[in-house]
Amino acid sequence: MPLPAGDFWVAGNAATVFGERLAGLARAARVLPEAMPHARPMLAIALRALARGEAIDAADAMPIYLRDKVAQTIEERQAAAAAKAAAQAAAGGAP
Repeated sequence: MPLPAGDFWVAGNAATVFGERLAGLARAARVLPEAMPHARPMLAIALRALARGEAIDAADAMPIYLRDKVAQTIEERQAAAAAKAAAQAAAGGAP
């Protein structure tokens, strides 16, 4: 993911989880590991941006995520459970 050209903040637990492996962390104007997204503050930020004329088309609105995939599909969970059970059976343990 390319870094923003100007100042930026890193919010959420990415700085804690990834540490120095997170490219550009040292360039961040602020790092707020305890800041997690909640609707009310996001709305306040959005209203201020709207008042400054920073609106964009809804089709172009997209948050930037460090991890797009944070949950497994049902099939992935089933496959992981089957692999774990097979490994336990091969090791002679109970599932």
